[in-house]
Amino acid sequence: MANSLYVEEIGKSVNLVRTHAKSLERFDEEKTKKLLIYPMIKALGWNELRIIPEFRWNLKDGKTGKRVDYALFHTLEFGNLRPSVIIEAKNLSHRLTGTDETQLREYAKIFQPSYAVLTNGKAWGIYKPVRDDDSNFNTIDIIEILYDSPSDIAKRMRRISNDGQR
Repeated sequence: MANSLYVEEIGKSVNLVRTHAKSLERFDEEKTKKLLIYPMIKALGWNELRIIPEFRWNLKDGKTGKRVDYALFHTLEFGNLRPSVIIEAKNLSHRLTGTDETQLREYAKIFQPSYAVLTNGKAWGIYKPVRDDDSNFNTIDIIEILYDSPSDIAKRMRRISNDGQR
């Protein structure tokens, strides 16, 4: 994705949040995902074939496994369904907490992505799981959509873009 187009698409998502944040706060998680988070994922260069919503992993003990809101796949190869990025979404009015990070950490242990993201549409926490320590991951960035410029957001989110997975 060309850099200017990338910034322009991110700018559209940013403007939606900034313009309608107050009215959008009453929406539930599903509306937040549909109106704010999914468009941002698309702005990051992911196409529909590589975005799997409600991705579920069945545990080896036969129990139904965990479900992550979005799994993004840079490569879709039979037998290798390890997502490049997982995204756990909350509704816009939800204040992201340590409990949410713990949930994301559990998902990262199961799905083993390159990056894990926690978002409510206006705050985007980007984390890098630590491979040699399943219980830990490094906070890479916390992006506040309401305050940062679209070009700064695009630069900081590049690592979780489809292009950033190459």
